Amino acid sequence: MELKIFMPIKNKDLIELYINNFATRSFRNTADLDYIAARMCYRAALYSQFLWSALQAFEKYYKAILLYNRIVAKDIKHDLAIAQKYAKKLCFVIELSASSIKLLEHLNSYGQYRYLEVSYFVKGSVFAELDKAVWELRRYCRVLDIPFQFQVKNLFQCLP
Repeated sequence: MELKIFMPIKNKDLIELYINNFATRSFRNTADLDYIAARMCYRAALYSQFLWSALQAFEKYYKAILLYNRIVAKDIKHDLAIAQKYAKKLCFVIELSASSIKLLEHLNSYGQYRYLEVSYFVKGSVFAELDKAVWELRRYCRVLDIPFQFQVKNLFQCLP
């Protein structure tokens, strides 16, 4: 087995790429898996597990968004309200529909109780609401604040 010695990275652009790659692999891709698990749990009537997996998915989507945009947020844990507070520091606004906001509030209230410490409920068209909320939030899970230098030497911000 060969021992690899990691040298400090001196190229700032390369460091940025590594951080973005880490955000993609550790948070966004894992959130996608939690989202799939949540859908499967809902279909199997495993509602407590559905709430937990859905909460985990949104937590990781928010963490990815914050890391892509270099917002320091070390105390989120499993609280979407704290993640949303940090998201207000972004240079763009995360636009979510009223039904998505309501779902995130419900998940934040009940999803963290995976050991059945409190009663919980799931009602309505949660399956479709989950899909919609993931669709609305996941579109921000990429680097959005990219500076571009054009021929006229003016710096523009590229935001959707």
